Amino acid sequence: MKRVLSLLLILLLIAAVCLPAAAAGYSAQVSAASAILYNTETAEVLYAKNASGPVLPGGSALLMTALAVSEALHDPGRTVTIELSGSSADRLSPPLSQGEQLTVRDLLAAVLLSGSSDAASAAALAVSYDMAGFVSVMNGKAAMLGMTATVYSTPDGSPSDENVNLDPQTTTVNDVLKLMLAVRNDPILSDILSSPSMETSASPARTLSNTNPLVSDAADSGGDPASLRIISDGFCGPVLRDDGCMASAGTIYGTPLLCLLLGGSDVSAMLRDTEGLLDYGGGRMENVPISDLLGSVPLSYTSAAGAVYSVTPSFPAGEISISDTFDRSGISVAIEKREDNSGTAVYRDADGNTLAEIPVTFSRILSEGELKGRRVLLWGIGILTLFLCVVLIFGLRRFYYTYMVQKQKRRGFRLDGAVPLPESTRAVKSSFNYHFPVWALWGLALLLVIVIALCFNLYPK
Repeated sequence: MKRVLSLLLILLLIAAVCLPAAAAGYSAQVSAASAILYNTETAEVLYAKNASGPVLPGGSALLMTALAVSEALHDPGRTVTIELSGSSADRLSPPLSQGEQLTVRDLLAAVLLSGSSDAASAAALAVSYDMAGFVSVMNGKAAMLGMTATVYSTPDGSPSDENVNLDPQTTTVNDVLKLMLAVRNDPILSDILSSPSMETSASPARTLSNTNPLVSDAADSGGDPASLRIISDGFCGPVLRDDGCMASAGTIYGTPLLCLLLGGSDVSAMLRDTEGLLDYGGGRMENVPISDLLGSVPLSYTSAAGAVYSVTPSFPAGEISISDTFDRSGISVAIEKREDNSGTAVYRDADGNTLAEIPVTFSRILSEGELKGRRVLLWGIGILTLFLCVVLIFGLRRFYYTYMVQKQKRRGFRLDGAVPLPESTRAVKSSFNYHFPVWALWGLALLLVIVIALCFNLYPK
């Protein structure tokens, strides 16, 4: 019984080791015939589909062509004379013409960025006298890289015979992974693959655009905080009879990954599969509103003179993609203040990658001493204002009283000289005492309310 249990445990361990990485959790359906997702830092296969199954090399043959040409010709500035005329159906525009001269770098860029079959053939003839000789170089290099299941028959991966079933070419996604790692270690090829586009140096001038949209998108975003996916280099081989190739490598949410698809018939489907695999390799992603992610980070600013300001960010309505392992506590912020009390807050993650640049406004925070001084000043102004108001009220009262007395005096002497002056004065005084205190007291009360409101509400305690 113990032997049976031991045997079962051994079988379970073997199954756990041998099961493909696809079982690890990526649930989406990959449309390409073969696929692999590889962590270049840990040398770990994170996902595999038909990794050892034979497939047509298709566009991946262009990677081997570029590697063989780069190693054979060495100097990227060397001039190569084109020995054939290009086809108008080729991806290169304008087509190559016989006798045209290109540098090795331009020729390799036409192969890797544009996926040009004519450029691949021209590069092959720059290394060998005929195609068969160059194909031998390709197969020899494949053997050196340990690509034991790979056989090439053309520089661009197209069939060497009209009957597709007789095409002797074959490879596996595991073999192409070894090829891609070698290509990335070549500084010339790696630099070309990382470029969204390149301009050829010779006439006629050509603009060569990288056919892998992920590289172009990463460059066009200019560090857009809404995306942390950085594709350092990519390749999209031409889709020939359902044997297209897409290779993408870079740092995906902090994880260095390489993703390969073979046997894809649709570029948009391969792009969708690549993005899904890269997000899976970098960690499960979620879209979080910028305000939710960054709003909890406390902001304050102290000037060189020691003045303290509160900082109010103006978060846009967009979202940031983060993984489920994202360290929210590791977010740091650097604040830049301008003279007009506006500025920018630059948020970064724990690795120093910029998450967002948010506009902010500044408000001065008064110290306790400054607040006390302002309270004392405000109370002083309030008391002085109240005193001046009282003086003004009693001054007006006296002026009005004197004016009315003088008026009665003149009226008494002019109209009724028999009326004694004291009686007229008492009548004026009595009338004034009845009317004046009413509006005077209401005015005084209103002033008191205003002064108290200023003292207690204008500045924080």
